[in-house]
Amino acid sequence: MLVSVLVAALLSALTASASPFVTTAVGSEALDNRLSELTPISTGLEVSAPLDLGARSLGGSLAVVAQRAAAARRLAASLDGVGPPVLTDEMSVLYPAGAPGDPVRLMSRTGALEHVTVLSRTSGPGVWISSLTAGLGHLKPGEMLRFSTQRFGGSHAVALRVKGVYRALSHSPQTAYWADLYQDIYPQDPDDPPPPSYVFVSSRDFYRVLLATGGGGFGYGAAGAVSSGNQGSTSMVALPVRGGTLTLSGARVLERQFEAIVDGLPRSPLGRSLGCLDRLPAACTSVSSLSAAVTLADENVAAAKVPVSLLGDAGTAIALAVAAAAGAFLVRRRRAEAALAYARGRHVATFAARTAAEAIGPAVLGGAGGFGLAYGLTGLLAPAGSTDAETVQAGATHAAVAVVLALVLLVGAASLAFQRLFDTGFRKRRWARFLPWEVPVLGVAIYLLVRIDSGHGLSGDAATGAVHPTVPVFVFPLLLVAGTAGILARVVRFVLQRMSGRAGRMRSAPLYLAVRRLAAAHGLLVVLAVVTATALGAFTYAESLAASLGHSTAEKAYVATGSDAEASIAPEQSVPKLTRYPITKIEFSNQNVSLNAGDGVQADVMLVDPATMPAVLHWQSGWGPSPAALLRRIGAASASGGLPVVVTPDAAGVRSLSAAGGRIPVQVVGTVKVFPGMASGIPLVITSYRAMSAASARARLDDPLGTLQAYVWAKGPPDEVERWLESSTLGTYYASSTETFLRDPGVLLATRTYSFMRTVALAAAVLVLLGLLLYLQSRQRAQVIASALGRRMGFGSRAEAASVAVELLSILAFAAAVGGGIAILAAGPVVRNIDPLPQDPPGPVFGAPVGELVVAAAALVVVAALAGAITTWAARRADPSQELRVA
Repeated sequence: MLVSVLVAALLSALTASASPFVTTAVGSEALDNRLSELTPISTGLEVSAPLDLGARSLGGSLAVVAQRAAAARRLAASLDGVGPPVLTDEMSVLYPAGAPGDPVRLMSRTGALEHVTVLSRTSGPGVWISSLTAGLGHLKPGEMLRFSTQRFGGSHAVALRVKGVYRALSHSPQTAYWADLYQDIYPQDPDDPPPPSYVFVSSRDFYRVLLATGGGGFGYGAAGAVSSGNQGSTSMVALPVRGGTLTLSGARVLERQFEAIVDGLPRSPLGRSLGCLDRLPAACTSVSSLSAAVTLADENVAAAKVPVSLLGDAGTAIALAVAAAAGAFLVRRRRAEAALAYARGRHVATFAARTAAEAIGPAVLGGAGGFGLAYGLTGLLAPAGSTDAETVQAGATHAAVAVVLALVLLVGAASLAFQRLFDTGFRKRRWARFLPWEVPVLGVAIYLLVRIDSGHGLSGDAATGAVHPTVPVFVFPLLLVAGTAGILARVVRFVLQRMSGRAGRMRSAPLYLAVRRLAAAHGLLVVLAVVTATALGAFTYAESLAASLGHSTAEKAYVATGSDAEASIAPEQSVPKLTRYPITKIEFSNQNVSLNAGDGVQADVMLVDPATMPAVLHWQSGWGPSPAALLRRIGAASASGGLPVVVTPDAAGVRSLSAAGGRIPVQVVGTVKVFPGMASGIPLVITSYRAMSAASARARLDDPLGTLQAYVWAKGPPDEVERWLESSTLGTYYASSTETFLRDPGVLLATRTYSFMRTVALAAAVLVLLGLLLYLQSRQRAQVIASALGRRMGFGSRAEAASVAVELLSILAFAAAVGGGIAILAAGPVVRNIDPLPQDPPGPVFGAPVGELVVAAAALVVVAALAGAITTWAARRADPSQELRVA
């Protein structure tokens, strides 16, 4: 019994303290995802200032660089959550008219060569040039790169030895290290040439060239060059944010520190060290995206905090109910001892105090274990080190309150059971036993269901725009299960009591004994049935919500990606028929047509190849029948008639498409509820290349869809197909897969947040076992005596174990049917009103956790069999005379 108290306190503390831990973990993970998405350098603090050379010499310039680096290191060391500084000196240039070669920009940057791909190199000192510079300037490692300028009536030249060649950054994948220079590295438009490449040099070579050109730009060639004029030079100090261990509260503190630093730069010694001169305050610029990362993380936390708290409270409520049941079973198990205490005149307060003294040790131990378990499991939901002292204190407080409440409920239930059993005044009020407590419980459940149906299932945060489920979503199914289970348990008990007189006609001895014990269980049967049904209902409800989220997320991933993987491609690029994976090409017109009239609803148009599209589609069963037959129909372009199209429901009434000042009649051959590539709230029209070409010719329209976006979809292992598309000869870019979608910070956050429901589900499953343990312990004395009598009558141990197993399996089957059935019925409408990713189509779908329920059912059968065997073994080992003595 004390083990039961320990487990009840452990689960109460676990579910209560999990809420602050999980909320902080979700916030930390959301922040870490945002830092990775926005990159550590962009979210950190970057201070830029113009280089003011004056009459400075090379030695003086290098001394200023050293002073700036030392100030940056001291500043980074004073800020918690900031990594080593990245210092950059950059000289911007323009290509001089008439000069051969390619424009370049000189740069000295901390760790630059660690973040480029080296193609060739030679020994000795020198500078690094890009592959574009090497190709256009016909330069190789070991050759000289010369700069010259016309200044103050004279010519100044600088020669630098080329040490190596790196792959041009504009031809390399984007990385977080270059995030602050994306706009200077990659072309803003695919048709534009890449910006000037960088020449990576040491600080000495940088200032040698800078002093020679007077701070201006330069042109270059293999043999020499002319000046390009003064283009300016800049120094930058970046303090990257160190992700992984930075909590959301720590990020807010760091954000305030950044603001204080920026405000004091123009007037502080630090600002002068970083180049922010008093006389040029406007020229010193500071940039940080940390506030944007904090805002995005706050929105995610706001969306996750309420459901996590509600789930934790629901789990805590179930655990507290079991703690109260443990108090009632405690008196039942020690009925002879309680009767002796009452006979000696012990007051109920004395009995309560003794019960509390006995239970406080296991309760405290269980509470400590639950708190430690909650703290340890936090690492499963977010990176290690994502909690802070404030979170630990909040978790400890929640755990302590839950343990105190569990102890109070246990003692109170034990005192009530003591009075009901032995207080004659209380026992005379037999009507109290028949009070239908289920009626108000069901009334509250129905009221909450009405509120959900009337639109109160979701609530929004005006500050963040986050939407989250409300209290009724999580409370009403538990109340509905508890009330229904209580009424049905009373009915079943009444039926069993009427059947017990005819149980002797049963030919099966185990079945006979199981029916007799269930009929004689009285209030214990109702308590056990309600607690077990509620726990199994919570398990099923949580698993249903989690499974539905998984199904919905998978469907959203395929709609967003088209197939297992996709990539952008040039519209004129053709796709071979035989490839390693099934592949198809689509072209997409983004709202360039209107439905029925020029002022009608704008729609997207998708051009597909009906021959290759069916093999690539990853069609989901919830979307309806496969569209293969419809795709074959739109592939036939007739000489007359309307354009054959397949449409989404919001375009079902389309009769024509208005585009480019003309009108194309259409013929709808079918409607699909969902189709890969569709956008939320925008009608989609699907047709074939051939049909659109024929219809455009009939309408005498040239290029009616305007600029088209082209993609290839491929089917296969998502990550593997994505890599294949990136390395193929199709000229693809921006490749992604369903796994890319699932790794998106917003999607990952929703998945991790709602996976907390599985923790509640497992806790509920443990409570089922705890309820069975309490039930068996409460009647162990009777089981010992019955076992002894059965042996005298030739009743074997197998038959006895089978009778206990049948009894427990009947209780579990009843609880599973009531709790699981009601939970699934309640989860269906709730799931359709909860969409953690509303911006991604399609809408949420209900997915029953069939696999989990099958495993749970098998586990219940095994538990019943084991419990029967262990109970029989324990009863046969006990001394029946000792039990009869205290009975």
